[in-house]
Amino acid sequence: MGIFNMFLGGRDEQESLDRQAGEVLAALNAANREQEQAMKRMQAGFDAVSVPLLVADERHVLVHVNPAAQSQLRATEHDLRSALPGFAVAALVGSKLESIYPPSVLQRAIFDSLTAGQPPAGVDSQSAARCPAPAHWHRG
Repeated sequence: MGIFNMFLGGRDEQESLDRQAGEVLAALNAANREQEQAMKRMQAGFDAVSVPLLVADERHVLVHVNPAAQSQLRATEHDLRSALPGFAVAALVGSKLESIYPPSVLQRAIFDSLTAGQPPAGVDSQSAARCPAPAHWHRG
């Protein structure tokens, strides 16, 4: 019996640890597959709607641009380049949201509030009621 096996308590314990590690790895792989499938379903839903959608993560990096948005942006890409030098529809995914929506304090507050699940600071309940907002915003 080697020193390593003696330290761990022998071959049986080593086999038990190996088996447990394999089970944990299998569970992680299954969770990753489930998450990937959920993301594919969500992307298919975004792609099926005729409304232009840009999806950004919590860091405001674009992670998806649906075909409706791509089509609309391609139709005006030349004009957009005059206001946004270097703008390219093909390069949107992976770019910061600010690359197409120049940042402002209000916009940053709105983007941050979407992550937090609350109406933007400074938006009164009447304004919030007139604006389409996520269902989880509580309006006064």
